[in-house]
Amino acid sequence: MKVAWTMSTGTLRGQEGQPLVVGNHDCTSKALIPTFVYAINLDNVGQIVWKFAPEQDKFSPSVACCELVTKGVAYADGKILVTTLDTHVYALDAKTGKVVWDDKNGDRNSARP
Repeated sequence: MKVAWTMSTGTLRGQEGQPLVVGNHDCTSKALIPTFVYAINLDNVGQIVWKFAPEQDKFSPSVACCELVTKGVAYADGKILVTTLDTHVYALDAKTGKVVWDDKNGDRNSARP
């Protein structure tokens, strides 16, 4: 067994999610503020098909309890699902990376003592 390819996501912080392969695309998330999601063409390794980088509440890191990491992405019904530190959930079209829907799933201030 040997490494087939590598890609730097540019983060120096923890990455706790694993790549997700959907068809011939690898959807990888990068930890940090903001959360980036990349779709990479596995037939032409290194080619980024799309990138998602949502605007986020810049105050969120100050109320996070731990390391600023993402836990990866999920796939269902043609959509890539990703959460962000500022409590948003996004559903992205798996082929284009365009936002299909997003919703706020919490209140960052509720984590404060």
